[in-house]
Amino acid sequence: MYTRIEKGFIEHRLHNIDFLRGIGAFSVLIWHYQHFFFLNAGEIPPPSLDHSTQPLYVFFAIFYDHGLKAVQFFWTISGFVFFYVYRFKNTISIEEFALARFARLYPLHFITLIIVAIEQICSMSLLEKFEIYRINDIRHFILNVFMASQWGLQYSANMYSFNGPIWSVSLEILVYMQFYVIMKAFNINIISALLFLVWALILKFSAPSWLSDCTVFFALGGVSQRISLGLASFKLTIFGIFFSGFVILLSIGLYSNSNKIYYILFPSLLIFATSVEKFGFSTKKIGDYVGCITYSSYLIHVPLQIFILIICDYFNFSHEIFKKVSFFVIYIILIIGLSIFVYFYFEIPSQKRVLYLGRRLLRAHRLERGA
Repeated sequence: MYTRIEKGFIEHRLHNIDFLRGIGAFSVLIWHYQHFFFLNAGEIPPPSLDHSTQPLYVFFAIFYDHGLKAVQFFWTISGFVFFYVYRFKNTISIEEFALARFARLYPLHFITLIIVAIEQICSMSLLEKFEIYRINDIRHFILNVFMASQWGLQYSANMYSFNGPIWSVSLEILVYMQFYVIMKAFNINIISALLFLVWALILKFSAPSWLSDCTVFFALGGVSQRISLGLASFKLTIFGIFFSGFVILLSIGLYSNSNKIYYILFPSLLIFATSVEKFGFSTKKIGDYVGCITYSSYLIHVPLQIFILIICDYFNFSHEIFKKVSFFVIYIILIIGLSIFVYFYFEIPSQKRVLYLGRRLLRAHRLERGA
């Protein structure tokens, strides 16, 4: 994920990519709505829960049923954006690269981690149970402090702790390291993107895991960015629009009931979105604003859910309220409103502050080494 803080690297905003990222974030919100129906923390929703009974299912069925795949979509978008943002920045130092990532990701992660930790302590004290995620011990708190919750040191690969959604970002950090090595060794070009993809596929087939999946989708995003960049002329862009559109439809037709679809669908969507933008079919400012609040919505919705569940369980409110359209609409509006507020009044100021302090430290360190 990138932000306006990095606008010095970017010629112009990728409006349609931002908009697609917003759709991915909304998909996660809808998928995680089932948290309100968990019988116990860490357990799946009750077998009696029919997704079709959840609010506005007729409109959001694809998100209720397949919203989890938005995580892989985020990874693909990240690869696309990284290969775009850093294509002329192969001289960036490891310190500057790490600082940019830290400033972008860590402040909101840390504050939401603390909020969730406090909430879970309150839940255990008041209700003698945790909400949503049941692993909330010291070991996993330390892992989360270092954004290492999904690095293989946790109890189980499929059990999440504290602010659970950070697990996907935790994996991305490991992929960022691989990307930096590729960038420094081969620069950013189609060859380096394909080499990255080959490495990712070797990793996936030799040691299948969430990390290898993250690496593959990130690399596919990089390849799709290089292909998109190569569609520079009018004829090539027209070809890109029709070919990517054809691949999207073909993949849906052939693999609609298989996970294979996403390895084809997600890169094709990105190529299609950037190709049509060249012809003026752009979401423009809407895409910008939607893209800006994706990270905040991704990290604040679980803390809000935990708070709501504590209130409901403490006062013995029926969970049937969560099936009401009115509650659903209020909940989504609240998430969007909080995300906008958090982005402008916490994310941006904290990023600027961290970058300022980090760059001062880097300059002081360089002066000290040169002395």
